[in-house]
Amino acid sequence: MADNTQNSEFSPVWIAWVADNLLLGASEREIESELMAEGASKTAVANLIRELRDAPWFQLTTKYSQRAHRSEMIVRLQRERGKLFRLETRTSLSAREFHSLYRANNCPVLLPDFAQGWPALNHWSMQWLKDNFGSELISYCDGRSRDPEYDRNAAELSCETKVGQLVDRILSESSTNDFYAVARNRNLQSSLSALWQDIVPLPGYLQRGLDNNSAALWIGPAGTITPLHHDTSDILFTQVVGRKRIRIIAPYHLSVSENAKGLYGPSLDELKGSKDVVIHDLELGPGDTVFIPVGWWHEVHALTPSMSVAINAFPDNDLAWYQPGARR
Repeated sequence: MADNTQNSEFSPVWIAWVADNLLLGASEREIESELMAEGASKTAVANLIRELRDAPWFQLTTKYSQRAHRSEMIVRLQRERGKLFRLETRTSLSAREFHSLYRANNCPVLLPDFAQGWPALNHWSMQWLKDNFGSELISYCDGRSRDPEYDRNAAELSCETKVGQLVDRILSESSTNDFYAVARNRNLQSSLSALWQDIVPLPGYLQRGLDNNSAALWIGPAGTITPLHHDTSDILFTQVVGRKRIRIIAPYHLSVSENAKGLYGPSLDELKGSKDVVIHDLELGPGDTVFIPVGWWHEVHALTPSMSVAINAFPDNDLAWYQPGARR
């Protein structure tokens, strides 16, 4: 390192090191000690620090660094308190309590009796679907096992078949993730729209005038996987037929969003080595509903052939701006 009062005599690496440490809150004495140990004079170090502090880019960076630091403290507080979180199971939960305790606090909750009045729970089954809608066309994704980003590329993998043929294929498989009728196939808004009459949400939870455009449907064999992702709206996810395993991660675990691609997080295998990430694991059977607030990461595995419904018709539920995994 040259002993010179001109900051151009310092290598770009050292200039970046000084700027970074100033932004992180290191004292000038600490920086001075490190640089002088590398052969710089006290005067040269003082000049470099002064020039950095006077630079417009550094002043702007300082502003954003301080903002980021404040945000990190808020997130850290949530993360620390989040260690106490246990996903609750609530029965007979009133709409008022649901909105004030869970939705307002962006807190998931398991609601085993939310769908207890649904006709769907009394008669939906794979065979019933075939008997009543067998000749209808259904859109579904096929060839998912050949595409590492099968969920993101649902539109490209979509094709059509008759409901009866899809049911036969589902029941012939022991376990596969290769084909799946997913939310983006919008079957509840087209050939299977009649299924909506079998869904009767509790009053007060959702917007008035609710219709099937605010709901999504999944139909598939055991073994289907919806990879780790978050939604940009609150949802009530109900298991109607079969069983699914859902693993949920809070949004304040920043290591997830830091390694995300848009709405999709890293694989759970990549997160297993992280001691800071808490994964909440639950299994849903017929009639179980889980409230998944916006931003909560979740991965879904079908343990048996299954049919599931999600509804997102809440007031003030358009949070499309929330995409911490997006690259700007």
